[in-house]
Amino acid sequence: MRAALLLAAALLGDGAAQLPRAATDLGRIDPPFAEPIQASVLVRNAGAAEAAIDRAVPHCAGCTRIASAPRSIPAGGTGEVRLLLEPGRSRGRLRFGATLLSGGAP
Repeated sequence: MRAALLLAAALLGDGAAQLPRAATDLGRIDPPFAEPIQASVLVRNAGAAEAAIDRAVPHCAGCTRIASAPRSIPAGGTGEVRLLLEPGRSRGRLRFGATLLSGGAP
């Protein structure tokens, strides 16, 4: 089984900060999964302004937890988002993800 970790960034506001989608391929991982899988993604701010991160929201509440996320990412800089993945008995190509919310997003 191959697992991919995707991180989508949703930034609201004036658009000066830009966090494009980032992805990491975790390669082959085989069940059973007795412990959560730790994974991280580096997110680059391609914009001209600092990206203030209000919160990180996992795409799957039952299989993904946010271990840590930066509070901000400077213009041109990177930030690491760490996730704990709990795929259970899932098989096949899996995708796990989270969205970073900024700019007063609900």
